[in-house]
Amino acid sequence: MKNIFLNDGLYNTTKIDNYEVFEFKNEAGHIKHIFTKRAIDKMIDGEVFYDLVPTPGFGGPVVINCIPERKWDLVFEFTEAFQKYCLENNIVCEEVEFSSPFANAVDFLDCYELEYVRDRYGMDLEKPLDQIGKEDLSKLWNAIDSGVEYRVIEGEAAINVFKSFVHRSDEETYKSLNQYLAFVKVDSFDDYVAVELSFNNKVIAMNFSQVQESIVYTLFDAKASRLQYFETDKLLKCALYIWAKEKGLQKIWSPKEQLHSRMAIETLLAPICTGRKIWNEEVYQELCAAGRVDKRVQFFPAYRFTKQS
Repeated sequence: MKNIFLNDGLYNTTKIDNYEVFEFKNEAGHIKHIFTKRAIDKMIDGEVFYDLVPTPGFGGPVVINCIPERKWDLVFEFTEAFQKYCLENNIVCEEVEFSSPFANAVDFLDCYELEYVRDRYGMDLEKPLDQIGKEDLSKLWNAIDSGVEYRVIEGEAAINVFKSFVHRSDEETYKSLNQYLAFVKVDSFDDYVAVELSFNNKVIAMNFSQVQESIVYTLFDAKASRLQYFETDKLLKCALYIWAKEKGLQKIWSPKEQLHSRMAIETLLAPICTGRKIWNEEVYQELCAAGRVDKRVQFFPAYRFTKQS
């Protein structure tokens, strides 16, 4: 599956502080790594050092292309080259979140210390509608019988409607949405779609997705209240499924979510993993010592640990 988030024309990169791209090419293949450089407050010998964190929308390094039988050689040489880059640019360590559903974590098992976080679920829209699951689909029809209504908004209007909803109901999602939209070029994707659920003429929940190359990526969802009489997460998915099916799309990938919201039709699985790497062990230890922090503390990077962490 092509990782659409590696498209160089996707983002207004000038609006991302310390956005950087590292590309490694040799006769075995090509690896691309996109990240954000974050300054560390403590200085060592008057020098500023940095750690690396993911840029929203990206997830870890990705093998763009390679000779299959030489993939491990490619990754090994990338690791050596990137370590040299980090040492030359005062980069101490890195934490990445590997993008699902692109399954790039497995390629870098020998580069990063990987930790499984959870699975992400997806729907195969090429399966017959009756495979959505009688129980899940009946919840939507029962909710509609009880007075719940849903509508699907497309295009840039979807952005505005969803933004207005979370501005009123979900401060954290509103902030995340604004950060995302600040650097996404709106016309980079084929379409945007928001699904809205309402009851008694009041909007009770929404989700927001982007569409690219026959795949729907749900980015955000939000509720008007934590107290809900309906399983709004599943109702939103059902409504989005029906819309996407009618449009002839192929797959829907849901955002990070709780296991209980998984539906029977969500048979596609992709692991979400984090990766950690100390690129400069000597400076890492010095920073921990300067902050009087045990480097073995269950926090990464350890030198950023505080009692409030």
